[in-house]
Amino acid sequence: MALLRSKNNLTAGGFTIGEQVSIFNSNFSVTNYRPGNIAPLFSQIEPPNSSNIITGDKSEENKFNAVYIIDWGDDIFDGWGFFFIYDVSTQKYYFPLLNPLNSEDGIITTQIFNAFNRTFTIKHGYPVRGIFKFDITVDDNLPFRFGAYGDLGSDGRYDVTDIIVNKVNFNLYYHKEQEIGRPIETFYTYVIPKKIFENQAVTYNRISNGTDCSIISNEVTNGLLFYISKTNDVIEWIINDLEIVQPVQTGGDPIICPFFGPKFELAKHIKYVNLLADYTNKIFINAEVDMLELNDFPDYIYYDKSFSLTKTLSHIYKNTYYRKFFVYYNGESIEINADSLEIIYLTKINKLKVAKYQPKKGINSVTFDKTYPLFDSTNGLKIGLKNYLLTIVSDINTDDRHFMELLDVKNIDLPNCSGALISKDLILRISDLYGKELFEFDSNPFNSNNQIKHI
Repeated sequence: MALLRSKNNLTAGGFTIGEQVSIFNSNFSVTNYRPGNIAPLFSQIEPPNSSNIITGDKSEENKFNAVYIIDWGDDIFDGWGFFFIYDVSTQKYYFPLLNPLNSEDGIITTQIFNAFNRTFTIKHGYPVRGIFKFDITVDDNLPFRFGAYGDLGSDGRYDVTDIIVNKVNFNLYYHKEQEIGRPIETFYTYVIPKKIFENQAVTYNRISNGTDCSIISNEVTNGLLFYISKTNDVIEWIINDLEIVQPVQTGGDPIICPFFGPKFELAKHIKYVNLLADYTNKIFINAEVDMLELNDFPDYIYYDKSFSLTKTLSHIYKNTYYRKFFVYYNGESIEINADSLEIIYLTKINKLKVAKYQPKKGINSVTFDKTYPLFDSTNGLKIGLKNYLLTIVSDINTDDRHFMELLDVKNIDLPNCSGALISKDLILRISDLYGKELFEFDSNPFNSNNQIKHI
């Protein structure tokens, strides 16, 4: 599952950028969420009202307050924005209060917002002149919407255009509003879900009602980039600001592969290993492994291009496979059967988010670097651990049997994490599935002078 992310560019880089915004009264401010009759600006979801707005982590007196743009100058905006997060499952709104407001160009602020029992990280500010950016991520894989509404400030009629740019791996959809006869009185909004497959069709719903307008994203998971530009189309600058990142992948038994380490044919005598050790966030993923015999498999296994008689596939049996997983996050832990994906809750969980799901495609074969067909035996499990999303896919009717994917939705580089099987000479074996000796280290054992424990 590839993602789009911002490179966090803070220069023009030779591309067209927006025009200078007005600083009259400071262009961003805070006021009540309801400037007038906003109901006509909402079609797919109920408009915000006093009964469907939550306080979240705000004070009760700020419950109904929202951030909006007073005026961008050149008759663009006259109270527009009221930026909101809409939680799809509860059908309620939350208005994040950005702070600080009106920072200078090139200053991006990161804030954490807690609402709907979810944690949203929003980076906001003007990366360059005339472009305001929201970079939103959430610590789970549940759907949400992000949007804005209000008065455009027009004294005449607007020419409304929806634009699509086709890229090799994805499309970009954005919106233009221009007062007829006044090119300077133009603004653009670019709504870009971070998951590439969520960019397959128009990514937002737009309603104009006289001088009022709303732009509301589709349901998205993982995160969203939302840019606003004054006067100029800055799509080339945005394209230059985007990059595609691939999640870290592991699995494909009998080749055991730790996160952030090379593929490794695990020795038969090793039974318990650590796959991920993130000491900064107190996250550990361990595995129990064991050798499987011929009678542990069904008679026929999907191999490469078709089902084959298992006993003819010598690479299948007498090799090591995942049997159980242990996931720990800051005091909460679960145990997972690698084949059935059944869960044993070792503690009560709140920070750990767990959900079974039905995959839409077959298991990813590491052996043959291809995606197998989807079978009735293909099962999936997603686990959210702070900024990580761990996906496990199991299919006992395939030769790969298991596939795992770990994604850091905030920082794909993962500088504070280590794979356990770094090389054949450096293996962090653990004494049991729960890896109690991992907790004896104060920090990443691969970045310290601690003696690696070989149990």
